[in-house]
Amino acid sequence: MRQRSCLPRLLMVFVLVALVLVQPTALLARAQEATAPPQLVTVVGVVGATLRTGPDGATVAVGIVPQGDVLTVVGPPQTTSGVVWWQVRTANGAIGFLPAGLLAAAPGDSGAYRAVATGEQPSAPAAGSQAVAATPTLAANLGTDPAGVTQNVQAGPSSQVVRQQPAPAPGAPIATPATTVPVSTFKPPRVAVEQRRGRSVGIAQLDEETAPNGRRMGAGRIVVGFKPGANQTTRLASHQAAGASAAVRAGLPEFAVVEVQPGTVRQALAAYRSRTDVAWAEPDYVRRVTLQPNDPMLPSQNGVNKIGAPIAWDVTTGSPSIKIAVLDCGVFSESSPYTPPDGGKGHEDLRGKIAPELEKNFTNATTGVDDWCNHGTLMAGIAGARTDAEKPTGVASVGFRSVLMNGKVLNDQGSGLDSWVAEGIVWAANNGADVISLSLGGSDPCSQTLQAAVNYAWEKGAVLVAAAGNGGDDQVGDPISDAPASCTRVVSVGAINQDDSRASFSNFGPPAAPRVQLAAPGVNVLSTNFVGGYSTVSGTSPSTPHVAGVAALVKARYGGTNQSIVDRILSMADPIAGTGTLWTNGRINAAAAVGPASCSPRPKVTVAASANGKALDVTVSTEGGGNALRYVQVGGTSGAPANATLKFPGTVGSSEVTGKVLYIPMTVGTTLTFQVTRANAGEPATVPFTVYDGCGAWQSFAGGGASAGF
Repeated sequence: MRQRSCLPRLLMVFVLVALVLVQPTALLARAQEATAPPQLVTVVGVVGATLRTGPDGATVAVGIVPQGDVLTVVGPPQTTSGVVWWQVRTANGAIGFLPAGLLAAAPGDSGAYRAVATGEQPSAPAAGSQAVAATPTLAANLGTDPAGVTQNVQAGPSSQVVRQQPAPAPGAPIATPATTVPVSTFKPPRVAVEQRRGRSVGIAQLDEETAPNGRRMGAGRIVVGFKPGANQTTRLASHQAAGASAAVRAGLPEFAVVEVQPGTVRQALAAYRSRTDVAWAEPDYVRRVTLQPNDPMLPSQNGVNKIGAPIAWDVTTGSPSIKIAVLDCGVFSESSPYTPPDGGKGHEDLRGKIAPELEKNFTNATTGVDDWCNHGTLMAGIAGARTDAEKPTGVASVGFRSVLMNGKVLNDQGSGLDSWVAEGIVWAANNGADVISLSLGGSDPCSQTLQAAVNYAWEKGAVLVAAAGNGGDDQVGDPISDAPASCTRVVSVGAINQDDSRASFSNFGPPAAPRVQLAAPGVNVLSTNFVGGYSTVSGTSPSTPHVAGVAALVKARYGGTNQSIVDRILSMADPIAGTGTLWTNGRINAAAAVGPASCSPRPKVTVAASANGKALDVTVSTEGGGNALRYVQVGGTSGAPANATLKFPGTVGSSEVTGKVLYIPMTVGTTLTFQVTRANAGEPATVPFTVYDGCGAWQSFAGGGASAGF
């Protein structure tokens, strides 16, 4: 009988996801009208508030609004189960509901906030604030008030402008500019429709271009800081000279975000910087959110952490448009009649991840697509369990936001036929699988049936990943290897322990016949099980979905062909001990495969050293979003150490490569340490070395003179 496990229900936590601010809406408001002008509110009290499609905590979440983001109220308050919800529009145009208790009136000139009481209208704009219909003039877009307070322009379908300016004397007309130049307002963002949690959601896209200094910036967007005393007339002249088409105050009165034609940023920057009223002007650089998922079991997931998946997630969390087909003995999905401990449908960590039309049984099993051999669900959890969900559940998956396909090609005994597997491969390819994960095999060569199916899926653009097998075989020169791992165009994966040594059960072999190409975590890997709980699993089977999840992340980041995805994964693997003899390319590195958010300008590598008795402790750390530290090379082109002995943590992670030593940390991260001691006391000691991170090589050295304190 299945054991029901009772897991504690965890409190909701919110995760910061960056939203860019500037989007439509302003209504013509007059004092005598009953309709109030649009109210601006901001999120307070939490790191981020979940934006929902309806006024109910159970409705679909469409994003996280960070603390401090300014929103426009677009609808009256609604009360559900005693909670008051406000309908708001975010800066990127998304419309949804937030609880009133998490909102406060946006700060006025005083910078003061006040909580929005339940059912209470947010505070009105400062005195004199008006909403005025937009006009197609630069002056209307960039501001006209004589006090020099930049107006807040909000562009969108209504093409209207909200002006924040001093109140005129009673009956006095609003000031108008002396000079106007016809231009348009800020261009509305592009919106892409994605399937998230079973619904089509419009997601605003951020257009980017490369700034003159090589960094990534918003297309045509510049931030200008004006000097104190710069009035509106001189500001307008600055914008006109730079060719700006629109501007909006950004945070402080002296800041303005302006829009110019993409490709003209260099000239516009030069125009702003040449003016005496401008303190500085720079591209509007792209910043990317740093993500730490809230899944409570993530700290215990040695595989996910070992390959640097959390660092990769700082750059991409994948996409629900990317499909990973898990071809196995079924998955405990929402279509299962079995009731898990929480009384829901399917495993709670897999809910919403597998659409019913993306499940099919190719075997003789009478249980449909459900998992009755406790294998497929474990693999699905590693590749694509629900991660960083609004209600934290259990584990995080490498593929994060990727969706899953459940192809049952092994029966409830865990056995299957080539024809079943081949059918599953073809079905997955025909239904848009980007990655096909095959944690199965047999001790015989690749059959023509399997190879034909593999070829078909490959031509359809799928990446195929398969387990190298658990026979523990040294397959040097042996043409026999577990299939489908031995099929052409399939990435074969062996298993390693936490110390990067080969798991005793894992098949292995050099670039010859078996082609065990990659190593991935395969011992005591924590994942979802077929009764709704969590279990550890060992084998080359769990190694495989680690690679499948990374392939999905790379696809989401770069797109490209299946060949380019495979090439990147293989080339970015870490050359751990045994590379070239046990496996061709080493241990998979999710962070390196996804790549840093940007290498231009090159992120800094910091080297710090401190005396520790008779030794020198050296710490190396990398900077930059998604930039993992891969390994340190001593010797070779770096030069040989002089009067120094090195000690690296552990021994398995070090490898000798033709006159040089590579130290590869056993867990992908952003920091590593090693120790230097003098071979001969009283003599200088130096250690030149090269650090390799996601952006390439960085040369440095450590050591000290004869009188240094170690």
